[in-house]
Amino acid sequence: MKGQLSLFDLPREKGKRKPCEYGFKRYIGQKVEIEIAEGKYIGEITKIEPYYTHIRVPGYPHILAGTPTTFGPVNKEEWET
Repeated sequence: MKGQLSLFDLPREKGKRKPCEYGFKRYIGQKVEIEIAEGKYIGEITKIEPYYTHIRVPGYPHILAGTPTTFGPVNKEEWET
């Protein structure tokens, strides 16, 4: 379902984020910027797992697997503070 929030990103205590946790709420259809060896791309989240997030980039031949350190939302307001 497009726009569905992830069970893995439930609210947690402020300032208690683990290194493997995301600094924003992920959802299917979210526009994100991902950085890989070839450069930075804008894509859309297609599947959410506890650690990896599947991202489709238009024109790129493969689904990319993002991690908390390789991608973030295009809309900077979606980042948690």
